[in-house]
Amino acid sequence: MPVIHYFAYGSNLHPLRLQRRIASARLVGTATISGYELCFAKRGQDASGKGHIKPVVHPSDVHGAVYQMTADHKVDLDHFEGSGYTTTSFEIEVNQETHMCFAYVGVSSHLDKRLLPYHWYKSLIVLGAEFHGFPADYIRNIQQTSSIADPDPHRNRKHEQLIADIRNYDKQPG
Repeated sequence: MPVIHYFAYGSNLHPLRLQRRIASARLVGTATISGYELCFAKRGQDASGKGHIKPVVHPSDVHGAVYQMTADHKVDLDHFEGSGYTTTSFEIEVNQETHMCFAYVGVSSHLDKRLLPYHWYKSLIVLGAEFHGFPADYIRNIQQTSSIADPDPHRNRKHEQLIADIRNYDKQPG
């Protein structure tokens, strides 16, 4: 089965989260994309702000994790990510190897700077960034992003359980 490489920078950063979504996903390593920044203005299916990356002129990097997965699982990942993204290819070096990776980039028709992420969504990104050992100032910038409570108690409970599972995963000897 052919494999592809995915650059995760948002809620799929943590391996437990991504592997629950895509069984074939395997962490290759971490990397950065220069000339982009992480934003939270992409309108999600739940009407909250989701992470997206956008090109910028000022010096900026987006930190992420490169995952390998079977090509047939991309359609599943596309389903989880929902509408409003296009996939863009990036040549990314990880562990002294260059990989052609795809990443989800928000399309302008689905961007709204007034949107805020839910608290649980932001927590997923912070936990992933901490797991991968991203720079403290990068993590701090994510933590300082304004967020709101999820008005759907069922969805909120489901994601709070995922966050608890990730915290337990991170405590396992490894």
